Amino acid sequence: MKVAAHPGLNRLSEGQDVHPLARGLEGTGWTVFLLPAGITSRPCLFHGIRAVLPLEPAVIRWQTWDTLSDSLWGGLDAFPARKIAILWQGSWRLRERAPDDFGVALGMFEDLCASLGGDVEADEEAKRIAVFL
Repeated sequence: MKVAAHPGLNRLSEGQDVHPLARGLEGTGWTVFLLPAGITSRPCLFHGIRAVLPLEPAVIRWQTWDTLSDSLWGGLDAFPARKIAILWQGSWRLRERAPDDFGVALGMFEDLCASLGGDVEADEEAKRIAVFL
């Protein structure tokens, strides 16, 4: 599967199997982090991120959004890969069950892509962060 990933937020089709997408991304040099399926609440999202993504400093329990955001930024900044994709299959579950938390998570991922990724057009060394949801 040929994949073109764009830094920033990318939309998945509802029910889309992300495994072919993950293989395609990996085949083009992206490091892929796949969040667990079935995230339906803020604690589930925090747990999923803690289980899969590099965090610096570590997040214990499910603290505040700011703590998670800062830790995720630090972990991905320290991570050696330059092209990082985060795949969140079934993100619609959180959007339906906890729309306010989904909105905060969406903003966190948008900020992460913009601030950590920097200006990928001007800076060849900038990280490219793509979040698929």
